[in-house]
Amino acid sequence: MLVGLSFFVYSVISVYKKNKIKKCIIPFSLLLIFSILGISKAGITAFISYFTNFCIPICIIIVFYSSKKNPIGKQYYIFVFYVCVLINCLVGIYQVFSFKGDFSNYYIKDVIGKATFNYIRNGNLRAFGLLQSAVIFSNYVGISLIMTLMNIKRKKFFFIRILLICIQVYALILSGCRTPFLALFFVLVMFLFLNKLRKFYLFFSLLCIVFLLVFLTISSGMDLSALGRITQYTKSLSLILSNPFGYGIGYASYPSGVIQLDCAILTIPINFGIIGFIYLLILYTKILKRPAHKTSDFVCDGFIMLIFVLSSFANVIHLGVLTLTVIFYFLFSRESK
Repeated sequence: MLVGLSFFVYSVISVYKKNKIKKCIIPFSLLLIFSILGISKAGITAFISYFTNFCIPICIIIVFYSSKKNPIGKQYYIFVFYVCVLINCLVGIYQVFSFKGDFSNYYIKDVIGKATFNYIRNGNLRAFGLLQSAVIFSNYVGISLIMTLMNIKRKKFFFIRILLICIQVYALILSGCRTPFLALFFVLVMFLFLNKLRKFYLFFSLLCIVFLLVFLTISSGMDLSALGRITQYTKSLSLILSNPFGYGIGYASYPSGVIQLDCAILTIPINFGIIGFIYLLILYTKILKRPAHKTSDFVCDGFIMLIFVLSSFANVIHLGVLTLTVIFYFLFSRESK
């Protein structure tokens, strides 16, 4: 909270003009109302957990929006990220082939509990690299693949890029996660064939989410992961209909909320009500309204679309994937949005 407050104060003092402050009054007033509501309904622990993970990316956006130049060296940051992804992929591949059925040698042994299905599928270990689970691992690899695939035509380091794609795809297969593959396929199809039909992107994105829910349920053999997502959607819909104005920040949060959800997108209408969800959809549509022309445009828009689809199946807020997406979005400089 201190870090977030520092970011906000820095932004207001250094850049924001009076007309920009006026535009922020209503959102911040609503944020205060939902904060008080969340603390009263879910408790301070759940509120802090959700507020921290959800608002740090917002604070980063404020700082980047306030700065005329990217505050981070683009090439250096991307290089470090690729190195981290590569190490995670190689560790994940090694984990799968060296696993003997005993979790005692792994650092995640204390967080597995009864949820072994998150780590074992069809009798095989699911690659998770140096992260907490295969889902988190797959989401990070998905972000890396967007950058790599959108730069596939560049001649510089072409063969290194191809090798990196092969390693990432293979590691992603070993993670046992289907959603990142389907989400990546959807994003590529949208950009390759429907780049000029941007006004339909929201509709197609929501249609993709519905399709993935149905497809994963049918193709999964009714495994616990797929069934859990369906249960979360039906339970969330019931809560939203019971109180369309929202329950406050932290009510739907993992792991301390009154209701715990894997799907980050469902936390928006539950915590912030229908108004919050509509605002999210408007923001998503506004970000993607202009057709992409440059490679950096495709990368930026790919980040936003990928994280939107993935948030329908994973807790991208709690995992920090949202923060990474925001940082990379601004690194690739589509600031006019």
